[in-house]
Amino acid sequence: MRTVPRVGICGLLSVAWLFASGIGTACRAAAEAVDTGLWTASLEIRASGYRGASALADFPVLVTFDPATVAGFSYAGFAPQGADLRFTDADNTVPLSHEIEAWNTNGVSRVWVRVPSLVTNRVIKAFWNNPGAGAPGSDQVWDAGFRGVWHLSDTLSDATANANTGVNTGTVATDGAVAGGRAFDGTAFIDCGNGASLNLSGDQLTLSAWIKPAAISGNAVISKAYDAAHSPPYYSWVLYTVSSSLHCRIDAAAATYGTLSLGQWQHVAAVYNGSQVTLFVNGQPAGSFSKTGAIWLTSRNVRIGGRDTGSLGEYFNGSIDEVRISAVARSADWIRAERDTVADAAFCTYGSVVVTPRVPRLSVADAQCLEGDSGRRFRVCGGIFH
Repeated sequence: MRTVPRVGICGLLSVAWLFASGIGTACRAAAEAVDTGLWTASLEIRASGYRGASALADFPVLVTFDPATVAGFSYAGFAPQGADLRFTDADNTVPLSHEIEAWNTNGVSRVWVRVPSLVTNRVIKAFWNNPGAGAPGSDQVWDAGFRGVWHLSDTLSDATANANTGVNTGTVATDGAVAGGRAFDGTAFIDCGNGASLNLSGDQLTLSAWIKPAAISGNAVISKAYDAAHSPPYYSWVLYTVSSSLHCRIDAAAATYGTLSLGQWQHVAAVYNGSQVTLFVNGQPAGSFSKTGAIWLTSRNVRIGGRDTGSLGEYFNGSIDEVRISAVARSADWIRAERDTVADAAFCTYGSVVVTPRVPRLSVADAQCLEGDSGRRFRVCGGIFH
């Protein structure tokens, strides 16, 4: 048997034990994003319900953990609050960022996962059951095109790195389309400020939200007013409901399309691509109107469920969830997938949970290999046996 300098007697004894026990691999394979010797529970998740023709870059997929529908799933193996949860690509070579929106060990949990390229049947993997693992740190699920993402569940914080935290005036927690949402009574709103990231000055914009209206009569979903006096053109941009339809205005250009329903959750969106604005209801295009040029900058705050003007009005009446602002024009495939990842239970299909034995790891300061008389090989990788 070839020996390795500086292993020492303890290391050699551990090596002998490993050969005697027949363990071939004694350390994490170099290509593994998640060490499967330490994270011993895994689950394959397939985006079988994505219906778009294009690959969506850095798309946030909603993963749902439900013991009633995922074979073999249990919260028993997780660290508190899912701290040891990890996601990778299908081959466990690329780690994927994730954000836990709701963790409910007595029921259903919701997790957003950033998938680098979403196509039909794209497979990702979830890993857990490593008692020694802590939370992964600052994962960024939302790409740089997002200027604000408000889940409106436990907090009013902005999930992006822009930190446009909302300030509540009168809204209350309620059930949402994803996890929790906020109820607006026709006088309430959430003020998200006027941070630099919310001052969009280019010629691209995407607004989207889940809404459950109790009334439809000129009610702002999300807006940035033009001035305090509410003088023409009234808004830099706004998405609101009127006459049972969806309305969008971007400075002087405006139109109303689609049909909305009272008392039901529906996904609404507007996309400006530099030449036209397209409105979407439940992932489907509802109509388009012409618009060119840069978006007008204003000093007014962004508000959810109302407008930032001296004379307040156009309050939303009903519930709102999952509000998003992007400084890019999202594609029709993106808008459809944004709706479907929440509303279509078959968007993701789940395999059965796989549990493997925890493998002890042997390592020295410098990674080197040993070969036994039997021809077995294993890698020695670190400084301690654990």
